[in-house]
Amino acid sequence: MRGYLNDCCKIELLASRIYQHFAAQGNFPERLRETFTQLARDEEDHARQFDLALELPEGALGDVKRVAWERIAAGLDRIRAKFQDLHHEPCTAEQALKTALQLEKDFIRIHLDNSLYIEDQRIRQLFAGLARADEEHLATLREAIIWWNRRQELHSVPRSAG
Repeated sequence: MRGYLNDCCKIELLASRIYQHFAAQGNFPERLRETFTQLARDEEDHARQFDLALELPEGALGDVKRVAWERIAAGLDRIRAKFQDLHHEPCTAEQALKTALQLEKDFIRIHLDNSLYIEDQRIRQLFAGLARADEEHLATLREAIIWWNRRQELHSVPRSAG
């Protein structure tokens, strides 16, 4: 279980680093950089929640079913690949929003799936809570995408020669 929770923590920390990367893009509008900064903080908080779970006594944690661990390992591989891609290819604000939206959808699926396969009630509740937080992240990102699309429309409207 400890290795499993460590992998979960790594996913949250990598997500935070991806969002930090997006927040550091000086060519992104301030509103988007602030959104990504908040998401990065939230993901760091999620990692701390796993750290707290890891502080439970050795025998206090139940076991984890193999299917859950395989899904976490696959999720960790995907987010590592995404993180590596960021350092090789420039990313537009629109791509960053789409990437973040897909990450959060993946996280919801991972967290909900894992809440079903964990025997320990406390850890199940942790995953369920993280899934709720990810739903909030999705809502935040959807609002940011609406704002971004409106902004793009305003900037693409030709000005009349008056």
